[in-house]
Amino acid sequence: MPKFEYTAKTRQSQIKRGIIEASSQQDAVRKIQAQGLFVSSIRQFRDEKSAASKKQRARHRGIKVLDLAVFARQTGILLNSGVNLLRCLEITSAQCESGRLKTILQQIVKYVESGMSLTNALEKYPKVFDTMWLGLVETGEASGNLSGVLSKLADYLEMRMEFNREIITALVYPAILFFAASGALFFFTVFIIPKFSEIFEQFNITLPVLTRFLFSLSKFMQANILWVILTAAGAAYALKWWKSTPAGRDLLDRIKLKVPMIKDFSRTSALEKFASEASILLESGVSIIYTLEVVQRSIGNVVLEQMLEQIKEKVRGGAFLSEQLAITGFFPPMILEMIKIGEEVGNLSEMFAKISQHYQKELSTRIKRFVAMFEPLMVLFMGGVIGTIVISLFMPLFQIATAGGH
Repeated sequence: MPKFEYTAKTRQSQIKRGIIEASSQQDAVRKIQAQGLFVSSIRQFRDEKSAASKKQRARHRGIKVLDLAVFARQTGILLNSGVNLLRCLEITSAQCESGRLKTILQQIVKYVESGMSLTNALEKYPKVFDTMWLGLVETGEASGNLSGVLSKLADYLEMRMEFNREIITALVYPAILFFAASGALFFFTVFIIPKFSEIFEQFNITLPVLTRFLFSLSKFMQANILWVILTAAGAAYALKWWKSTPAGRDLLDRIKLKVPMIKDFSRTSALEKFASEASILLESGVSIIYTLEVVQRSIGNVVLEQMLEQIKEKVRGGAFLSEQLAITGFFPPMILEMIKIGEEVGNLSEMFAKISQHYQKELSTRIKRFVAMFEPLMVLFMGGVIGTIVISLFMPLFQIATAGGH
């Protein structure tokens, strides 16, 4: 069982430090509170060897979802234990493993110390703390339940992180297979086929059209390999730049919702994100208007952003959310019916949570089906390409053998 070292205060404000065994950090806090103590700080205990190993490990510079989840979780636990907000921020910034996030939290401590609210302090870093963070923290501060809101936010971030990890893990094998096959074909075309070309040039025969094409392609690749790589890199950069432009993003997002196989995946992914974000926001007490605004900004598709903007304005005017979603034709009947029931009985956040769980399972199933289908398709493709190469090389050999027989 893991150990946790803590600093706590007695009812007489005396400081007490110690080490306690518990199944989790939350369990450790509960055990300490059961002793009549108020937790000031708590962290997992490490012996000297582990501590030295930790010191040797360099802090990473970037900010990962895990860093934000840990920050929200630790801050929520400390606030729930009676520690004031400023001290919570000082503790979490000291324990942060992200160099950049540590610097940001240290600056936020200064803002809060000067009298600024946590919401306004986080608002100064929009690239780190998005509209969901701001909406939830603002609601938590206004309701006096910041610890509960941060705990729910940590749950959501951990759920998204685990869900994304499952998706990435499922896609790793197809990606490795694709790049390995592409690399093998490139190596074969540039380095192996030219050897056959040199051999066949020694014989006075007319090569088949397929063989001549293969040799021409190989010579072109060998002679212009640097230009081919530069052109591919330039095309990738140009495509990335074009995707960042309003026109490019608009066109690409519309294509995502129209191309048959991509359309289903994009729609399922958008519905899952819409439901999961709406669930956590509504459950934390955020208004339906601000919830739609947050989801609109983070949905990741221009077409859906415009759709949600229209829905938001209609709901602001007093319309029912389920009715406006039905008008778009994008949302399935199941979602519409569940949201309608949620509006009638007043548990809209619970309905969105169930919708989110459903589409997470469906998205995972679609990815597994894609992976299961990709492998045989890749094998067939590689078999066809290699078979074509082998045939194009063996056809001249048959000619040579026939000529030798005569």
